[in-house]
Amino acid sequence: TLFALKVHPAQNDFVAPNAVTLAEIAYKTGGYAFAIRKDEEVVGLLAMIDFREHDDLLEGDDPEAAFMLRLMVDDRFQRQGIARAAVALSIGWARRRGNSRFQTSCAPGNAAARRLYESFGLRATGRIVEDEVELSLDLKQADPGPFRQVAAKVTAADNNGNGKINSQ
Repeated sequence: TLFALKVHPAQNDFVAPNAVTLAEIAYKTGGYAFAIRKDEEVVGLLAMIDFREHDDLLEGDDPEAAFMLRLMVDDRFQRQGIARAAVALSIGWARRRGNSRFQTSCAPGNAAARRLYESFGLRATGRIVEDEVELSLDLKQADPGPFRQVAAKVTAADNNGNGKINSQ
């Protein structure tokens, strides 16, 4: 189950436990939680916020953005391209919903996450939000082709099978 998934111990300071993420996203307007599956096995969690639906924007937030609040992949499934595929899926999800921008943030010391996000064209905005570096991608300018190719590796769906995001 989602609650049994764990990141590598060295990543504990970077990613909240899934129980915290699910509790948090349940109370955020415009919030969506997705189980990440490889084949039929649940291997991670993705949490998104569509800022167009969110009623608690911070000063400087882009009201047209989709924000990836959380991405976690269980330690046993890391280094298999699953996080990369999940980022591609989330960018595609935001694009299909009509968001003009995709954003996320990462802890300043999480170099692996930052490299991953920057490999998709996200760039630091200069904002620090809740002690994390904000990164952003203009979806009107980004070429969607590379995202589709990477996303074919996994699918993600919420607990009811709604809001499924995949590359099909």
